[in-house]
Amino acid sequence: MSKARKALLRVEHLHKDFPDESRKFWKQDHKMVRAVDDVSFHIDQGETLAVVGESGCGKTTLARSILQICKPTAGKIYFDDVELTNLPAKNLRQQRSRMQMIFQNPTNSLNPRMHINEIIAEGMQIQGKLNQSAIQQLVDDLLEKVQLHSSIKDRYPHEFSSGQRQRIGIARALSMNPQLIICDEPISALDISIQAQMINLLIQLQNQHDLTYLYITHDLAMVQYISNRVAVMYMGKFVEMGNTSTIFADPIHPYTQALLSTMLPSEFSSNKHIGMIAIIGEKPDREELSHGCRFAQQCPIAMQKCFANEPEYQRFDDDHFVACHRI
Repeated sequence: MSKARKALLRVEHLHKDFPDESRKFWKQDHKMVRAVDDVSFHIDQGETLAVVGESGCGKTTLARSILQICKPTAGKIYFDDVELTNLPAKNLRQQRSRMQMIFQNPTNSLNPRMHINEIIAEGMQIQGKLNQSAIQQLVDDLLEKVQLHSSIKDRYPHEFSSGQRQRIGIARALSMNPQLIICDEPISALDISIQAQMINLLIQLQNQHDLTYLYITHDLAMVQYISNRVAVMYMGKFVEMGNTSTIFADPIHPYTQALLSTMLPSEFSSNKHIGMIAIIGEKPDREELSHGCRFAQQCPIAMQKCFANEPEYQRFDDDHFVACHRI
């Protein structure tokens, strides 16, 4: 029997609020909008958790909160058993080097005034642990790992295709020898013809380096190939989470069912759940959310109870969690 893997990342009851900018100039009160609302999960060393949801549901805010790019309003984040939320700046910088991010748009995430060599070497130079010769050897090795030739390192980002730029971004993330990489929609800006190549590269690198991924996306078609578990997010909350095979074969929450039927209609048309649920109406305004289920307004099978009481996010079966009154 294989040994259980240790939880590398634990997030407990995370909240993140932002000022409501739409009220900034014409309202006196300082109403806050909750972008991430009581989210809890863990990721074991070496696995991939995909967080899926529509644009604006809080996925990127969740990622930025984990990295402490934006400070959480409440909750705790543990990385390798070290709590990050109250860590002094010096200690936080040390932990951050073990957590890296691959950004959605490789064009905007690479400094256009820096050579590729400078982009990949920058983090290692700041750390100051290696001499220049060792850094240059690592740059060459990293470019080879992402299937680019070391001869390109004196060129600028604009000289490459979007897929090549994303490979450079991956090499930069790997340069810090991280344990956790947050992939924020890493293939959404790429041509469809090279998206599968990028997913295969991420899987290959994960196997080689025992990497742990938090993979953020709205693309369910790719999720089943790269993730061990899937968390479905709606308006700041996780509404369902479980093993990837379970979520795709037997989705329980109406929102999960609707996502699958909308995004993967042909592949899942024979599923006993898919096709039964279609999202109706418009998404409610965050500041007008009631005490009930936030999906109730768009759910065609909502009951009176759904509008009155928020469902508990609870275990449905083994590692399968759902927030729905109908379970």
